[in-house]
Amino acid sequence: MKIWCAAMATGWLLLGTAQAQSYVYKNLSLPDVDGVARAINNQGQIVGSSYFEGAGNHATLWSGSTTTDLGSLGPSSSAARAINGSGQTVGYSLYSSTSITATSWNAASGSPLALSPGTQSNARAINNAGQIAGYTTAAPGSSRATIWNGNSTTYLPTLGGNDYALGINNHGVVVGDAYFTGSEASHAMVWDGGGVRGLDALGGVGSSAAAVNDNGAIVGSSQLANGTWQATLWNGDTISNLGAPGYDGGQAWAINNRNQVVGYTYTGNNNDSSTWRATLWDGGRMVDLTSFVDSDSRAAGWVLTQAYGINDKGWIVGEATNMQTFSRHAFLLSVSAVPEPSAYASLLMGLACMGVLYGRRVGSTKKNPPA
Repeated sequence: MKIWCAAMATGWLLLGTAQAQSYVYKNLSLPDVDGVARAINNQGQIVGSSYFEGAGNHATLWSGSTTTDLGSLGPSSSAARAINGSGQTVGYSLYSSTSITATSWNAASGSPLALSPGTQSNARAINNAGQIAGYTTAAPGSSRATIWNGNSTTYLPTLGGNDYALGINNHGVVVGDAYFTGSEASHAMVWDGGGVRGLDALGGVGSSAAAVNDNGAIVGSSQLANGTWQATLWNGDTISNLGAPGYDGGQAWAINNRNQVVGYTYTGNNNDSSTWRATLWDGGRMVDLTSFVDSDSRAAGWVLTQAYGINDKGWIVGEATNMQTFSRHAFLLSVSAVPEPSAYASLLMGLACMGVLYGRRVGSTKKNPPA
């Protein structure tokens, strides 16, 4: 009994002190304003867009308890897609009634700046050096993967069809999609200073790369031989299906430097947004992020449908959908490290067992009090 209890007490105590990652859910949008959060930096600044009835989308910054309308270059609409560690934000503005232009918002001035004035373009990612990745329509029906760096604009090597830069890391490695001449399927691509190279698919034809971290790990989606799309991780020469047990397919949108991946999974037809579920892939585990929504919000109809961004602290942002009213709100899941309930129980059992052992030890060595 003594040996067994000592061993179990040690194991339980170690287990009880282990921390499990949990999340606190926060709805970022105003009650009557639809919105979506697209990215979050390590300082906790969040960007995306808010939809105002009659005014369209407005690029939005959430910082602490403050919500800021970033404005637009054009008559109404704009959207923010990425933010770096300095708070520089990029996305697009509706420059005219028929044209969108890649846009940068400076955190200090808050003023929008056109990256390619008067042209069709979209900025999708930015690194801490201020390099911006996106795409420009050089001619009708022809999109070129593009890098903006200060006052310079660089078109990346093409494979003959449309090309789109969608992600960039702090080393300047760019990922995105490309179409071969005559091909209708997208192909995940990497531009890394040595030209352009394609990434393998999971057995099907199409693939798409959405983001790359500073370790060079790339995420996106890829088709299986049966045509379904699956959330995909490319790491070196290895391609991995991140998996969607209980679901038919998925898409990975972002990866942090801890290799935590977020995106969504779906059942049936991917066009049916009612089946979308915001998802975290972390160390071989797949987590339905709606499980962290508080019970009152779930009872009111809120489901987390898309996870678009994750920072190096593990904080996650995306879009929540109310399945009763069909409104959409931006959300934040902030990390709250607490022991699992089972760990609490194990800790108490371990302490109790340690108390028994301590009591026996004291009883066996206690001397009679002095006369």
